[in-house]
Amino acid sequence: MIDVLIRAGCMIGLMLLGMLLRRVKLFGPDDHKVVSKIILNVTMPCMLVTSFSQYQLDLSLFSVILLGIGCNLILSGIGFLCAGRDWAGRAFNIINFSGFNIGCFLMPFAQTFFGPEGIVVACMFDAGNVMMCTGLTYGIASCVAPGGERGSLKLLAKSLFSSTPFITYLVLLLMTCFKLSFPGPILDFASIAGNANTFLAMFMIGLVFEFKANRENIFRVIRNVGVRYGVCAVLAVLFYFLLPFPLVVRQVLVLAVFSPLTVTAPIFTSKLHGDVSLSGALNSICIPVSVLFVTVIMTVFQL
Repeated sequence: MIDVLIRAGCMIGLMLLGMLLRRVKLFGPDDHKVVSKIILNVTMPCMLVTSFSQYQLDLSLFSVILLGIGCNLILSGIGFLCAGRDWAGRAFNIINFSGFNIGCFLMPFAQTFFGPEGIVVACMFDAGNVMMCTGLTYGIASCVAPGGERGSLKLLAKSLFSSTPFITYLVLLLMTCFKLSFPGPILDFASIAGNANTFLAMFMIGLVFEFKANRENIFRVIRNVGVRYGVCAVLAVLFYFLLPFPLVVRQVLVLAVFSPLTVTAPIFTSKLHGDVSLSGALNSICIPVSVLFVTVIMTVFQL
């Protein structure tokens, strides 16, 4: 248990380092965009290549993709109901209740605590999650938002296939199905670059962490965060006790549903002319809440 707390503390320390360096203005408010591009386009794909090469994928894990889709639909549906008859609120909640930041949040924990098997499970969940939070959820929200853009298959396809992690997932899954592998030099390169992913991901979370909310929105922030994590707790219990998967798979799925909101939520909220400041506040406050939950859960797993 002490070892888990030390490693979790180190990861939290990386996040705090990012916050500190931004606070002393060593990093500017937009510098996280550069770090994010490095993560999404270099270190995370390299980490995925390395992890898939080290783990023999069980084809039954393809069903985990459906869990990623289903969790998003459940949270969006509950968000829709929580808004009552407010159509703008319904569209806002569809986007800002659902979505899991697997790449920048869960992957470092999976890489640190579970190794290649944990990363592959997280990838499978994220494959379904990415389909939703990079286009499909926005398409659903746009159908109920007053004055929003109408979703389309073209918009969904463009969102998905402009995502380097999604393309990497797709290529690796196809290679797994056809029993193909990368040559040794490519794997060596991917291993070196992929090892930097944990540091950069947690450091970037610290760079972007910011909580700003109007006084009148505080109640809404508390309510939305409370409902989201309450539902996620129920999903976690169901996953842990009912799914017919090995223990490690169920543990990773439990952590997955406690991941914070994705960074795309404020972007799509803006497109729908919603309350971007409230979306940003929700996005930021979910980060420490998720860190707390994941740290406690990891400690319990080691008891």
